[in-house]
Amino acid sequence: MPVVTGVAIFLTFFGPALWDKYGPAAGRYGVKYNEERKRLGILPLPEDWTTPNRSERKAWFPPEGQKKDSVYRSMKIVNVEEDEIIGELDNIVRKVEGGHEGVTIYYFYDSTHHWKYEFFAPDQPHHTIITAVQADSILHAWNFTGYRIKK
Repeated sequence: MPVVTGVAIFLTFFGPALWDKYGPAAGRYGVKYNEERKRLGILPLPEDWTTPNRSERKAWFPPEGQKKDSVYRSMKIVNVEEDEIIGELDNIVRKVEGGHEGVTIYYFYDSTHHWKYEFFAPDQPHHTIITAVQADSILHAWNFTGYRIKK
């Protein structure tokens, strides 16, 4: 019985890290995938971001200190199915009275490799689909200089 207890304690503390390192996707679509993201024009995953998720769909978040800026990347979601990446989502937000407004950038790894852009604001009941030109214009107006949308 002590061996079972020891294994349970070990897995409680080290299981998530072992899953990330040796699990099905083994971190393939984390920071290791940034060169491919750059080639495709997708925002890279910062090395200091973390994820509480242990599934194939991971939401990554910046350190709390980065959320103090008036405009910042608030999240990246990487969706993997059967060991293949199928999509990514990036949120760039700006603090405004009443909350945040933002641009969500979707990239789909399907046969068309298409993009989708949405704008959201606290006074809007739902997200609004926008064009790449509109998304780039909004990010430029916010002085978000870390990224240019491929058009």
